[in-house]
Amino acid sequence: MGRKQLAPEEGMQKTLSLRVSEWLTQYLERSREALEREGQKLTTSDVARQLLINSAGRDMPIGFVVDKEEMLRGILRAQRDALPLTQHHYAFLADQAHTTYRHTRRDFVRADLLKNNLNAFAAFITLCKQQGHDIPDDRARYYRSNLGTKAQEKIDLLDSINEGRSLVDSPGIPFRTTGEFMSRNLEVALRDEKGGLADDDVDRVLRPYLPGLLLLALRSFTYENDRPVDSVENHHEMIDRLKIRASLNHRNEHFSISFADGNGDLSVLITPASSSWMLTCRYERFVDFVELTRLDRGAESDYFRLEHMPHMGGVFFLSAKGAEVNVSIRFTQDEILGMRTLCNVISAELEYSRVFKLLELRYGSV
Repeated sequence: MGRKQLAPEEGMQKTLSLRVSEWLTQYLERSREALEREGQKLTTSDVARQLLINSAGRDMPIGFVVDKEEMLRGILRAQRDALPLTQHHYAFLADQAHTTYRHTRRDFVRADLLKNNLNAFAAFITLCKQQGHDIPDDRARYYRSNLGTKAQEKIDLLDSINEGRSLVDSPGIPFRTTGEFMSRNLEVALRDEKGGLADDDVDRVLRPYLPGLLLLALRSFTYENDRPVDSVENHHEMIDRLKIRASLNHRNEHFSISFADGNGDLSVLITPASSSWMLTCRYERFVDFVELTRLDRGAESDYFRLEHMPHMGGVFFLSAKGAEVNVSIRFTQDEILGMRTLCNVISAELEYSRVFKLLELRYGSV
């Protein structure tokens, strides 16, 4: 009697040990949660095995991406060539936006990008309502809980989103934690509210918010890989576009700032008028420094820490985070104001604003 042939899953099993990154671990866990909502009780290891076995034969949970850089390149090409995007693309961007707010070392974030995220969420919820897709009560309560105390008092979810906008518009720069909570909504909605929505409709209502979502997603990639996504096919052409005249520099009674192009980046030299120190940095750190000094309080950014000392006449101390040697630079209130004024003048220069915009599109923002 011949032996019965084993099915592939009944054959000899081998143990495969893999070291995976944090983002892949998060995706596996989220995939497990998505399958659990469908009634399957699985461990994260079970999910990893199932995804490997079935990757060619079944759809991944929405938002699941293995190669983030290729996905971002594809979305950038679609934006450039006005090609359609799917709910899967936007779910990926929303996930990366939320990841950016979770991983940034700043304690403040840009109000315009956070409001853009909220507006995208409002547009998507409106589409769901128009298409007859009801939001379950438990998820509606979850969405409201991420939008602030006043938002939880509203019955209609769109009214709650308006309260969230008001919170972002209130005086002061939004805190990082506000961005983390509010950005959860778009991520969860695009992942879970799938009831019969056409990709073309999703793209139509979310397309106006694509630039802002991309800036957040690109920043997430930069945080994770310590380099930007290079979406320009001709690298030399990109470097040429980023060149800036070395003769352009600016000064006032407090500081002088000069720039030089540096192989696809920007080299910045900041020199005070009354001290012996100088600060050199690349684009990312310079923008980080500028945004930090525009605040009216002590704060932490990705690369620096600014401490305000009211008991010492209101001076500020700037220190680099993660530096081997702890060195602080002292700024008076007049010097902080002088730095803001000088940076505002520089930002108004067409050549500088052009290069800053190009670099922002490479490194992203938060």
